Amino acid sequence: MNTNPIVILGSTATGKSSLGIELAKDLNGEIVSLDAYQIYRGVDIASAKVKDFRGVAHHLIDIVDITYAMSVKEFQSRAREAIAEIQARNRLPILVGGSALYIQAVLFDFEFQATDRDVRSKLQDLADDIGSEALYQRLMDIDPDAAAHIAQGDTRRVIRALEVNQITGSNYTPQLTDIEPAINHQKIGLSISPSTLRKRVIARVEQMFAEGLKDEVQRLHDQGFFQTPTAAKAIGYEDAWRLVQGEINQADAIASISNKTMTYAKKQMKWFKRDSSITWFDVEDVDFVTQVLSYVKSSLRTQEI
Repeated sequence: MNTNPIVILGSTATGKSSLGIELAKDLNGEIVSLDAYQIYRGVDIASAKVKDFRGVAHHLIDIVDITYAMSVKEFQSRAREAIAEIQARNRLPILVGGSALYIQAVLFDFEFQATDRDVRSKLQDLADDIGSEALYQRLMDIDPDAAAHIAQGDTRRVIRALEVNQITGSNYTPQLTDIEPAINHQKIGLSISPSTLRKRVIARVEQMFAEGLKDEVQRLHDQGFFQTPTAAKAIGYEDAWRLVQGEINQADAIASISNKTMTYAKKQMKWFKRDSSITWFDVEDVDFVTQVLSYVKSSLRTQEI
């Protein structure tokens, strides 16, 4: 049996998780989540974590506490280990996620540039002191090529570029180059019209509050969630906490989270659209699941010949 992974990607709220389960049930598969936040135990509602696995094995969900600093390199290792274990059982790994960096890290080999927590901490303190604009200007002076690929407001990536430069004296490479895949795979992309996506996003955010997002963010806050450098960046929690604190009302929180989610979705699609190896399917087609399943089965048979 061909067990080269199937990768399901696309922007948030396109139904990747549901499709992954459908394919897994039909193709003797198991799910490997490539989501940057579903790895954290307790980060459930705003991350749209799958609640019902429907009998399908899922990997890399709820694997670390919220205070754990998961690097991309470690995630790469864990994901590849899960894929290998699934293949060893002669089952099909189905990779599901919207975190483009994690997806690329798992599928392709590239060097992880140097890192040092002390250097990064000092740069974070510097960012707090001088502000994101001045920090970005410093990167412009030191490594203009890296700065050209990083948004001024993306302080985390600006700090990362400065960190690499300080440690190694060389420039940061923020974009993956054209390299051969480390794992043979096939990518399935889910597309959706902006108007339909916005409706889905708003409905999802409203459902998050109905499911108890306020209670979840209070619990996470009490556990030190907002002191973590990665987990606290998950869209939804900052605005939910502002709601709990009485700084905004629920309507404003829903609007803010929805707008941030739409902005993130645009970034996701901008990244994915550069990849010509993705086969795209329109989720608004009434039979799109059948279309995907037929395509994947045909492709798997072709690869076996």
